[in-house]
Amino acid sequence: MEEQSPNQLATVDLLSGLAPEALQRLAQGCMWRRYKRGEEIVARDSDSRDLFLVVTGSVEVANFSTTGRKIAYQPVDEVCSGRVSLCLI
Repeated sequence: MEEQSPNQLATVDLLSGLAPEALQRLAQGCMWRRYKRGEEIVARDSDSRDLFLVVTGSVEVANFSTTGRKIAYQPVDEVCSGRVSLCLI
């Protein structure tokens, strides 16, 4: 897990309008993670209430049938410096 400063959070368009104090509070509660290619971020049956922001790279949102066949797929790859793709699962 990496620590990110409020200044780094301010480069994200979604957060850029927040006051420095708000960014500081947000930074204290953030957990930044890196995932390997193909690594599952959140499982379909997860009860997670977390919000995931893709800051760099891309992810694939997929759903599978009970037999394991991929039945729904959505790439989330429009990510560039300072922009964020948001995926609510």
